[in-house]
Amino acid sequence: MIWRWSRSRRDDRESLARRLALATAELTVDLELSGLLGRIVRSASELVEADVAGLVLLDRDGPVLAAIHGMPEEYVGHRYEPGEGAIWTVLETGEPLVMAEIREHLRLPDMVGREGLDLHSGVVVPTKVDGQVRGVLGVSCATPGRSTTAAEMEVLALLAAHAGAAVGNAAAFDELARRQRREQAIIDGLADGVVVVGPGGEVTGWNRAVQAMTGIAAAAALGKPVPFEYAAAGQGPVERELADGRWARIEATPLGESGETVLALHDITEQRALEEAKTLFLATTSHELKTPLTVISGFAATLQNRWHQLDEQQRTDALEAITRRSQVLLRLIERLLIGSRADAGTLMVWPERRDLGELLAEAMTGFEGASEHRVAVAGPDVAVAVMVDPQAFEQVIGQLLENAFRYSPVGSLVRVSASVDVDRGLAAVRVVDEGTGIPPEDIDHVFDRFFQASRPRSVTTGGVGLGLFIVRSLVEASGGSVRAYPGDGGVGTTVEFTLPLA
Repeated sequence: MIWRWSRSRRDDRESLARRLALATAELTVDLELSGLLGRIVRSASELVEADVAGLVLLDRDGPVLAAIHGMPEEYVGHRYEPGEGAIWTVLETGEPLVMAEIREHLRLPDMVGREGLDLHSGVVVPTKVDGQVRGVLGVSCATPGRSTTAAEMEVLALLAAHAGAAVGNAAAFDELARRQRREQAIIDGLADGVVVVGPGGEVTGWNRAVQAMTGIAAAAALGKPVPFEYAAAGQGPVERELADGRWARIEATPLGESGETVLALHDITEQRALEEAKTLFLATTSHELKTPLTVISGFAATLQNRWHQLDEQQRTDALEAITRRSQVLLRLIERLLIGSRADAGTLMVWPERRDLGELLAEAMTGFEGASEHRVAVAGPDVAVAVMVDPQAFEQVIGQLLENAFRYSPVGSLVRVSASVDVDRGLAAVRVVDEGTGIPPEDIDHVFDRFFQASRPRSVTTGGVGLGLFIVRSLVEASGGSVRAYPGDGGVGTTVEFTLPLA
């Protein structure tokens, strides 16, 4: 749009003053930098009825066109090189410059010619921030012979002064907002939770880690009381239960004179669960060790004290009981040692080429008639060679069968089968029982160390929570994987492990 000049309006100082007041008032309502720059050039153009207005600001690379009015926005970002006289003259002198013929003072960029504008006169005035020249505000018109009145020069200078202050404020606000965004990004990126509590106990800061721990979004927490208990600053960390059974160690730190308090939350859910599991493990292990030792000690004392009073059958029964309990004790100690090596990362296996069918037959030998359960074994249809440590394989099968017997009704069927996936280069072995199964919430944890499923049968069947942890460790050390899932029709449990084909 081309503004037509009106000398009566141009010389009307009162009208200019009123419009300047409105323009400067507009500059105070916008702290967003890009919007403010647009207001400045639009106001400059309207105040003196110019065709084009532009604002040039200094950055670390020199003067750059920051905003323009009367031409397309695509020209914003044009840099003024040394030699584009008027811009550099005003930047260096800090004094306004009136251009009766604009081409004598300014090497116009190519963009002006492309827009078909034939600019003639113009004015360039400095914009200052904290007394330093930080840019220039310029207007120009396409009307030949157009002169600038003293009143127009005055209002442009005043507008440039207000613009400099407004740009300084907006830049400071923009930098503050940038720093706040950066600080918030850092806080949000912390693995630990951070809560800022105001002097009145209301939440003023809430990072993503706290949201993950509590399930409460920042929008729902801000401005409200802290939704969990914590100790006063200086009293040291405390442990508190949060939502969904999660636990956090919380420590409060005062923020000086502001009266605010920072709460640092460290998620200790897994640590606490491990400590509880260790406690249960120690209690269970003590029980598991005490039971066979009590039997062994009792029968040994009987044989020692009453040897001549016992007949041959009674002596034989006592010795068999001692032997059986000793074997149980040895297996338990062996399991503890394997679990310790697996936990320390020192578990070693020595794989060799073996036929899978033969391995299954050997592993099943010790279980024939040793249980009150029925066992069905189905080997692979063809000869299959796998790479495995035979002793490790026997331990894996033995532990899975022991679990199946322990957690299944007496007389139920336990099926052991094997298959081959040539495309994947794997053989799979499955042990399927007809027990009550594993609760869905426990299915992903049954191979963790010290873990015991939260089913009633685990209370009466014993175990130290290392069996399936050892299974996983041995299988993975052999280059395979293991998983558990519900049996056919949702009855019982299937545990499947894989081994690499030779």
